Amino acid sequence: MTGSPVVAYNTAFLLSFPLSGLAAYLLCYQLTGRRDAAWVAGLAYGFCPYRIDQIPHLQVLSSYWMPLALLGLHRYLAEPRWRWLALFGVSSLLQGLSNGYYLLYFPILVMGWLVWFLPAVHRWKTLAAVGGAWAVGVLPLAPILWRYQQVHERFGFVRSLGEVRSFSADVTGLISAPELLNLWGFLDAFRRPEGQLFPGLAVVILILVGLTRVERVVREHPTAVVTWGRRGLAASAAVLFMAAIVGWAIGPWEVTVLGLDIIVDSLDKPISEGLVFLVLFALTSPTVRTARRLGSAFGFYLLAAAGLWMLTLGPFPMFMGQQVILDAPYLWLMQLPGFDALRVPARFWMVAVGCVSIAAGLAFARAVPVSARWGRVALGIVSVAILGDGWTTRMPVVQVPARSQVLEQAAAGPVLELPLGAFAGDVAAMYRAIHHGRPVANGYSGHTAPHYQALAHGLETLDHDILTALSRLGVRDVLVTRNTDVDGAYANFLAAHAGTRLVASDDRDSLYRLPVAAPAPPRAQGAIVPVMSLEANVDADHTSFAVDGDRATRWTSGRQRPGHELVIALDTTHVIEAVILELGPFVNDFPRLLLVELSDDRQTWVEAWRGPTSAEAMVGALADPIGHPIEVRLDGRSARYVRLRQLATDPVHYWSIAELHVVASVP
Repeated sequence: MTGSPVVAYNTAFLLSFPLSGLAAYLLCYQLTGRRDAAWVAGLAYGFCPYRIDQIPHLQVLSSYWMPLALLGLHRYLAEPRWRWLALFGVSSLLQGLSNGYYLLYFPILVMGWLVWFLPAVHRWKTLAAVGGAWAVGVLPLAPILWRYQQVHERFGFVRSLGEVRSFSADVTGLISAPELLNLWGFLDAFRRPEGQLFPGLAVVILILVGLTRVERVVREHPTAVVTWGRRGLAASAAVLFMAAIVGWAIGPWEVTVLGLDIIVDSLDKPISEGLVFLVLFALTSPTVRTARRLGSAFGFYLLAAAGLWMLTLGPFPMFMGQQVILDAPYLWLMQLPGFDALRVPARFWMVAVGCVSIAAGLAFARAVPVSARWGRVALGIVSVAILGDGWTTRMPVVQVPARSQVLEQAAAGPVLELPLGAFAGDVAAMYRAIHHGRPVANGYSGHTAPHYQALAHGLETLDHDILTALSRLGVRDVLVTRNTDVDGAYANFLAAHAGTRLVASDDRDSLYRLPVAAPAPPRAQGAIVPVMSLEANVDADHTSFAVDGDRATRWTSGRQRPGHELVIALDTTHVIEAVILELGPFVNDFPRLLLVELSDDRQTWVEAWRGPTSAEAMVGALADPIGHPIEVRLDGRSARYVRLRQLATDPVHYWSIAELHVVASVP
């Protein structure tokens, strides 16, 4: 409505706090019928400490649809009308459109809700109605998800277990707070990306008080078998936890009891088994069973928060960086479609925070009677405490990137901004595209495109082959911002590229147009010939990995140094058209400067190709985003031996070959 992306973003950002609070308020009011308790729940959800940690992620902050979806479910149980199912379905759709994570994470909570609250009477009918409403609600997402799946298959997108592990919360995350908080910023137990899960002291105290005010009801009396069974579960859990504590204190240990060897060489196994016994002990308690029978909202949201917290720990839960649980529930979820594409299990905490907030509101209703004269005083104290827990006076703000009049007035077509590869510069280039409407070669996201490192390296090293390759791809306009062009290096680089001309300029930017490049030669035609042997002067024991047909393995030189060498012996002399070096998943490990030599007798070597491989790596990654081939054209030279030599230095990246192929002419 304003035409300003900054106004749009800031409006959505600022409104995410009160809208989340309002949604939680409405849900808690439905459960309690009390405005004071609903106010507490709204404050707790709308201004919780976790939101401060998620300031950079607008999609995570936009979590106000989940409480509204739950409101629809609770209202449907109280008043089975389609309007409430519609509220549930539409809210689920809007939450999925706001954040793809919660498209998958939120249904986990909904399934728990169904197990806890569905009445015995007409259970299957109610389940079918809720399931149908959800299916119809998210149906508009089907084309998006289908396309999403196709793109993943096309580019081979996967989230490694290591990546998922790094974005999982640590157990100590509950006492780790965002550093922007005024009161609690000093809490830094074991900082991890997005793993600051401190819920706030006020809601914890409030919930503990609420637990002491549990209504006295007739509990189910367990049988003697159940009682002794629960005692066995508690004893087993205690023994296993004690074994883990001893192992943590003194290291691995073993003991023989009644002829049985008990060995504790790690913490994860005894803790995992102890937790299983502890969870079974808790779920079979008379209090939990009674709460389930009565459909206690307080009991459900507390247990749901605990379960969701367990999921934030990811596939391999850690305590201060040490794995403590085997086969965690999140690892089971990763077997389901979609979950293997998510990398931040810690974001389950926003769903858990919603449950904690509702539990806090319910606890306030339990602790403060409606008739209490001191009710308003208690409400004021609790409100100040909750806001204090999430209070920050430091809001990270960045300068709005300057618009480019040169680009907005120039002709259409893809454009590259230099320098490329720096976070701030690439984000600014994307922002400017909102105004000039042209496709940009620059980009930034949580995923680095496989061709991007090669493109950035080629431009940084002023490789003219990169400019030629860009022109062939249709990127002919290059913008140089003079105040970021150190010593005019990029301007001189473009001016020296044959056929490039300056087409527009102002006091800030210069726009260059690359010449139309000749079409790229066709890919090498011929047959892949057998490689009889590979010899290397580094990592010699792993040369077979380059020809084993498995892209997950590789031969590698280590950090690139001049003189790294690989000699290929063929079965006989061939007319060689090309050598193809597939990078596979090691997309950044292309040789910075490669020399290819040929020989018939391994005594006399003739240079066949020399140069940087940035352009070849970029083009190969775009053409085959799974294999990432570097094709070195030799144009029909006869030889039996091929020697590859790396001539440059890179202190960070290796030279790796996942798969190697030699293409020769067919007689």
